[in-house]
Amino acid sequence: MIFDVLKNTADKFPNKVFLKEVKREVTYVQIRDMAISVAKDLPSSGRVYFYHRDGVELFAFLFAANLRGLEICLLNRQEGVSEAQNKINSLGGGGYVVTDFLGEGLNCMCRPKCESIGGGVLHRGGDSGLIIYTTGTTGAPKAVSYSWNRLLSQVRLSESEKHANWLLAYPLNHFAGVQMFVHALCNGAALTIPQGRGVSDVLSAFRGCAVSAISATPTFWRMFLGRLSDADKVDLRDTLKRITLGGEAATEDILARLRTIFPLASITHVYATTELGSCFSVKDGYPGFPTEYLNRKVGHVELKIVNSELFVKTEKSMNGYLGERERPDVLAGGWVGTGDLVEISGERVFFLGRKSEAFNVGGIKVFPPKVEAVILGVAGVETVRVYARKNPITGLVVAAEVQVLPGFDHGSVLRSIKQQCRAQLGRYEQPISISLVPSIERANEKIVRRNL
Repeated sequence: MIFDVLKNTADKFPNKVFLKEVKREVTYVQIRDMAISVAKDLPSSGRVYFYHRDGVELFAFLFAANLRGLEICLLNRQEGVSEAQNKINSLGGGGYVVTDFLGEGLNCMCRPKCESIGGGVLHRGGDSGLIIYTTGTTGAPKAVSYSWNRLLSQVRLSESEKHANWLLAYPLNHFAGVQMFVHALCNGAALTIPQGRGVSDVLSAFRGCAVSAISATPTFWRMFLGRLSDADKVDLRDTLKRITLGGEAATEDILARLRTIFPLASITHVYATTELGSCFSVKDGYPGFPTEYLNRKVGHVELKIVNSELFVKTEKSMNGYLGERERPDVLAGGWVGTGDLVEISGERVFFLGRKSEAFNVGGIKVFPPKVEAVILGVAGVETVRVYARKNPITGLVVAAEVQVLPGFDHGSVLRSIKQQCRAQLGRYEQPISISLVPSIERANEKIVRRNL
């Protein structure tokens, strides 16, 4: 199915660039031909696992696997071989692995010579599907099954998008990475693949590939903006036209910084989950979303709040989880619980955090994102993670890890954090301990929030 989209775009725009790297460009026609060429090395049925870095070759294999009618499972290339093997085993083992890993092999890895496609293109038809793992920032990652048809049906088409050049700031095994991939493909846009996701690699991609748009998590944006020089900001200000945030709640601090640094860019934050897909977007520059979204259909979804939890009704969600995993809360009529707690304030709905993140301190419910938002408002703070720590008196207390931006005095930042927390948070919401750490654990550019 995605190969059909590729073929149609290649026929329509034979010289249009699809994938860009700092030293390489590949057109839609070239990636189509690469896919047809490598498809002969893939089996004719079954499942194929991709444990491969995000590069042109990976995209060629993705299209080739779809051409052959194979079910595709995307594994996290940043994980070790044992983690990848465990995921394969949990799905029944077997299958075929495409990898560029040169170390110890996976048990089921093979590169068999399969029957040749011959002179034509073998298209097995149907919707062979895709398996994506959830990020696992608040629990064990879960395998989610999708149909390509549902993924493609979530894409919004725009004539102007064919001129866009999006930076792929998410890894492809991340649902948002797949969203970005199908968005560019369906709209005939260009997709730039950075060498890495550090500041120098992203800046090289911006400058070397003329990037005009980027979608990334708020955690990524805080890291990236905090390390940009004034000259870098000036360089990017005139070229960056579109900014999208996803994967985490967009807070006022990051939205304000983006508006200040990139006044000419449109800024959108998207609410999406791996299980439910892309649900809705907000373009007015403010955190949360308007309460009027609760009173009407927003795109292809309906929204409502039940016991402070956001519920979504959509026909474009996942097929289901694979393996013995817990299921999301489902109410009568197809309403699915997102696990995200929200509150209404005036004409706005604000995100409080995940149900699994909230904890009680002295009988008071604490929402880590609220505490984090206060700390992130302190100059010099790059990233923060608030979590529950055991305490013999209250049962739990609030603790925080803070990563400070280069060039800031740690003592001054710590004093400012304590002052802000005392001024803006209730007694039981204030962190009892604040640790300044060199780095905070991330998964797919999102903060890992499992309690210690």
